[in-house]
Amino acid sequence: MRRARCDCAVGDRRSTRPLTHRFAAGGRAPRRLWVGVLLTLAACGGGGSGDAGSIGGLATVTGGPKVLSRVLVIMPATTMLVGETMTATAAGFDQHGAPIAIGPPAWSTSAPDIATATAAGAVSGLAPGTTSVIATVDGQHGEVVLGVLPVPISRVTLSPALLPLAVGQLQPLTATVVDVRGNVVTGHPIAWSSSAPSVATVSATGVVTAAAAGTATVTATCDGVAQTALVTVTLRLASVASISVTPAASALSMGRTSPLVAELRDSSGAVVTGRAIGWSTDAPAVATVNPTGVVTAVAPGTATISATSEGHSAAATVTVTNDVVVELVNPQTTTVSGDTVFVAAIVKAARPLASVFADVGRHHVQLLLIHIGALGGVPAWGAHIDISDAYWGPTTVTVTATDASGSTGSGSVRFTYNPSHVTGGIIPPTKDRALVPAVRKRIP
Repeated sequence: MRRARCDCAVGDRRSTRPLTHRFAAGGRAPRRLWVGVLLTLAACGGGGSGDAGSIGGLATVTGGPKVLSRVLVIMPATTMLVGETMTATAAGFDQHGAPIAIGPPAWSTSAPDIATATAAGAVSGLAPGTTSVIATVDGQHGEVVLGVLPVPISRVTLSPALLPLAVGQLQPLTATVVDVRGNVVTGHPIAWSSSAPSVATVSATGVVTAAAAGTATVTATCDGVAQTALVTVTLRLASVASISVTPAASALSMGRTSPLVAELRDSSGAVVTGRAIGWSTDAPAVATVNPTGVVTAVAPGTATISATSEGHSAAATVTVTNDVVVELVNPQTTTVSGDTVFVAAIVKAARPLASVFADVGRHHVQLLLIHIGALGGVPAWGAHIDISDAYWGPTTVTVTATDASGSTGSGSVRFTYNPSHVTGGIIPPTKDRALVPAVRKRIP
């Protein structure tokens, strides 16, 4: 005979009840005994329930709904360069630390001036610094720290690279900083130094002062990248003996720009640098020129651009052409088609047209033109302008066309619309079929 014991706590009492049963050899335990054992185990906590417990020393997981308790933000990297963009993602975890499905997060950053985040999680670096990328889902927040780094400097250039000076002269150097992407960047601190301060000194802004005859190397350093300029100081600089401007003649379309280059030489024919050059134009309505010799074409015509240095001067001729030509056919008010009066407009342009507008009195409308072939080797477009609603008396029609490059052209025609009056109304003039039909747009 074997005994089974069960220690059960009921209220404040514990009971120990031996379970005994005598089995015959080869016999089976009666069903009543097995049921009793199972009920006893259940009373001892051996049965399962919806609450946490233990079975054989193993922890059980509670039932019930899963609740989002943590949001994890995932970035491809924890640093990025200014101007770069990377996509952040988010993952959710429930109260037991198990993954849980989440909806689209609301994205933001703690420092929008450093980096921004779109609704899709695209994070873009704007300026050097540190920020947090934040994802919010159902009131739960997750974030990761992101460092935005400046784009590394690739090279520094100095202008001029060769600087001849006389003792006592001052000349600024210009440093241009270029990053690894090939973009010119500003705002980076530049350190200036001179290899021979007794010959030439340089200020914190790059202004070189010649102190004594000799040579010195001026260095500009930015983020560990350096460039040098050679300064040659003499007691007295050679005088300018001649000046030339290239190109001596050029043609520009309206609105275009082109640089002119002035070269100075001394009496021995050697090139002279570091001298002031003045630029001027005799026809600013046709072409202008800035202090560095860049010419801007303003209107069709010819202009003379002059360069002057130390009393010597040279000139170049600039011819400004119009890439867009507008021609209007003078209307004959005694010839109509029905009761409609037209002005025929022809626009010739080497480039595609961007817009064409007509002005008739106080009316301003955009014209729809059709391509009519080439006139004089230049593509041309045409349209008929309905001027039937123009006021009686003197009227001006102006058409202005602009091509894809921004060049413009215009044309105008002035006419007098004065039909004859008789009793009972206006005498309709005879019809004229000479105008070639084209796209027309009636002026409202």
